Amino acid sequence: MKLYTTLVFVIVVFVVLPLNAQDNSIEWTTIENVEDSLSRKRKKTILYFYTDWCVYCKKMEQSAFKDLQVIEKLKKDYYSIKLNAETADTIQIGNDQFINKNLKKSRNPTHELAELLGSRKDKPFVAPVIVLFDEQFNVIKRSFEYLSPKELYQWIQ
Repeated sequence: MKLYTTLVFVIVVFVVLPLNAQDNSIEWTTIENVEDSLSRKRKKTILYFYTDWCVYCKKMEQSAFKDLQVIEKLKKDYYSIKLNAETADTIQIGNDQFINKNLKKSRNPTHELAELLGSRKDKPFVAPVIVLFDEQFNVIKRSFEYLSPKELYQWIQ
């Protein structure tokens, strides 16, 4: 009887529960993938710039980007891109290439794309930055601060 109970428990935990569990995470992708996806299906795009050392970025990832309403809205209506603002990667958008020109010049080297899309006039790039694009990949609006789950949900409406 004990073996039977253990077997039922193992089946429930490893087979039944995973089947019933929803995927409660955002499906992050790359700019290159979004470019391809937009050619097949037009949707808005959200681009989230973060850095590894940014406390507010970590807080947003643990709260706003884990909120079920936010996740559901992003999955349904958006392509979601998460990009480290200090990446050393070369990013290709169409015929344009973007690089991190500051790699060996700065302790916190901001990528050219983050500076282009995530900076304000006469102010340096500071994460977190969220950029919202329309279906044609034109910038609609930008946020330069921490957003709570409620604020982010309202912002993406």
